[in-house]
Amino acid sequence: MPPDLRIEGLPELHRALDGVRADLRDLSPVTATMAGTLVSSVRAFAPVRTGHLAASFEPEGQPDRASATSTLIYAGVQNYGGGNHVPGSHYADRALAAAGPRCTAQLDAGLAGACKKAER
Repeated sequence: MPPDLRIEGLPELHRALDGVRADLRDLSPVTATMAGTLVSSVRAFAPVRTGHLAASFEPEGQPDRASATSTLIYAGVQNYGGGNHVPGSHYADRALAAAGPRCTAQLDAGLAGACKKAER
């Protein structure tokens, strides 16, 4: 007779994993927090002449991503540059680099919370 291997607690593990999967489908609360962090960072790094550019950024948290958006047509030009007369300041790159570790910690905490919730 071949050896028999039995995994005890497998149904409980399946239920716990299903719970985590359900909690991970919508990370909007976590991404909303991350988006707020991104906005704070972009506002701090945006070039300031009048302050209108920095003030224009708003958080946007989707179930699967976080972003800082501006409706100003010149936000991208200020970041990347435009033609020969407007050099890019790359403020968004610097802002993302500065906010990255904090956003990663926020995501990690959100994932840990989803796992703890599934354990119950």
